[in-house]
Amino acid sequence: MPPASESPGVTEGGPAPAVAPPRSATSSDLRRILSWLRPYWRAQIALACLQLVGTALSLAWPLLLRALFDQVFVAGRAELLPVVAAGLFGSAALGAVLSGYAGWLQTRVTARILVDLRVALLAHLQRLGLRFHGRHRLGDLLTRMGADLNEVQQVATNTVLPVFGALVTLLIAVGLLLWLQPLLFACSVVFLPLLLGLLRVFRPRIQAGAMEIRRRGSDVASAMAETLQQVRFVQASAAEEAELDRFRERNVGLVASVLDYQRIGAVSSGLSQVLLAASSAAVLVVGGWLVQRGSMTVGDLVAFALYQSRLSGPAQGLAGLYLGLQRARAAVARVFAVLDEVPEVEDRPGALELAGVRGEVLFDDVWFSYDPDRPVLAGASFRLAPGSCTAVVGPSGVGKTTLVDLLYRFHHPERGRIAVDGHDLRDLAIRPLRRRMALVSQQPVLFAGSLRSNLVLGLDGSASEDDLARVCDAVGLDDLLSSLPHGLDTEVGERGVGLSEGQRQRIGIARALLRRPAILVLDEVTSSLDWEADTRIAASLDRLRAGATTLIVTHRLSLAAAADEVVVLDGGKVVQRGPHASLAAEDGLYRRLWRAQTAAAPAGVAGR
Repeated sequence: MPPASESPGVTEGGPAPAVAPPRSATSSDLRRILSWLRPYWRAQIALACLQLVGTALSLAWPLLLRALFDQVFVAGRAELLPVVAAGLFGSAALGAVLSGYAGWLQTRVTARILVDLRVALLAHLQRLGLRFHGRHRLGDLLTRMGADLNEVQQVATNTVLPVFGALVTLLIAVGLLLWLQPLLFACSVVFLPLLLGLLRVFRPRIQAGAMEIRRRGSDVASAMAETLQQVRFVQASAAEEAELDRFRERNVGLVASVLDYQRIGAVSSGLSQVLLAASSAAVLVVGGWLVQRGSMTVGDLVAFALYQSRLSGPAQGLAGLYLGLQRARAAVARVFAVLDEVPEVEDRPGALELAGVRGEVLFDDVWFSYDPDRPVLAGASFRLAPGSCTAVVGPSGVGKTTLVDLLYRFHHPERGRIAVDGHDLRDLAIRPLRRRMALVSQQPVLFAGSLRSNLVLGLDGSASEDDLARVCDAVGLDDLLSSLPHGLDTEVGERGVGLSEGQRQRIGIARALLRRPAILVLDEVTSSLDWEADTRIAASLDRLRAGATTLIVTHRLSLAAAADEVVVLDGGKVVQRGPHASLAAEDGLYRRLWRAQTAAAPAGVAGR
């Protein structure tokens, strides 16, 4: 990872741009979400069929109860009692079995869709450039990958089938209610316009409240991620209480947003319940009057009341789904705001994939800036011959690590070009080329897992034991391996927390050598090591790089002294170039840097 002085959007390029607020979700977003159902269309059809059967069984109950009241209790046809009882039991039992299977199938589909969504979002995040990641907080991205994505999955899996089932139930129930008693049906729907008006009034408030909860949740996740990532500094600064206060303040803000949202939801739900209760009361009053007049039987009234409950259930479900969609619009907008980000660097159509990489690298009049008014590179030009070792040195902030980012095509030069084996990087397929390159940075990345899994990370297949032994011996990992209880299969912990900086650095170098790269990039590999370790790496540089074209970015000039050629950057340009001995002898920036560094080196190390 680049140091702070050369990170995109930080000191070298000015402040990071403000993160744009997520746009509102649109109907096209809903279509995009539903497209995730396509691979599971067979399961969706099966669920729809189960839902139809379940709806038919649930709607048979009121008719069976109607027969129980009118034919068995009133008409005295006792012989029908076993038949009606069997029908009630059978429909309930079959409904329970079908409901259980439908629930299992629905869970299976929703889980797989959630996995698909997470993988797709992470894959897209991996494609996005350093500028994007530089202006988005880690906690915010984790929230979008977690809670927001769960909301999108809920929309994808709890929209089509619930709407389908609710509409089927409503249509059949409405038809049966009209058949039983049209006047009573009119009484049951008299409050419907008021209910629809409530939904329209509360929709924007619910959407705004959900968006605020998402924002506050991202603040909490970001505060926690920042504190845990910098726990060493927090402890060293005795800043634990200050960080806890900051974390507590953001949590209090989140709780306030949740309570406001809950209040709006409670008022909306409460008013809806009151209107539905009023509708039921009207049905009972008018229905009782009709029974007394002889216009309908008791069984008719019981069946009508049950069908009305069946009607209110889907109606409430559709209303709840509508409000849920409004709530989910915030999450949907945040997720698609990421998915709609265009990668800064992508391969051109028909990009060339090199059959073999010799390792010739050319920086030709390269210009680049993070801030248009402050160019980092201003016409840098130099060449790395195949198999050579070149060190790039210079004061902090002159663009050394930016050269590495451009070589790896994390950005494109604004002017000039970078070529590998005579081909402009823009014309090459970048991933196959990166497989022939290896980068060792100031702080090598280690993941939770075994030492072996960290060493073979990024390789197409696992490395042989002979290859692992060769590179571990080359970088001096023998002592570490002998002290580990399970050798290469020992768990190193998250970020290699149980290892020293020097051990992590040697693991990073070993991992790079296992790739047998054509181009090896060492970016400040010794900056976190002591002078003795720095000198040992410099002395064994030829053996470590194994003939690869090597680019060394360093401020430790002992590594530069071991290189074939030194390139000195200042003001975004190459101001000196040549072997170490020549540059150290001539008046210029390199000799001043060399003298200052050798004077600061411990006794016995300077001059080696």
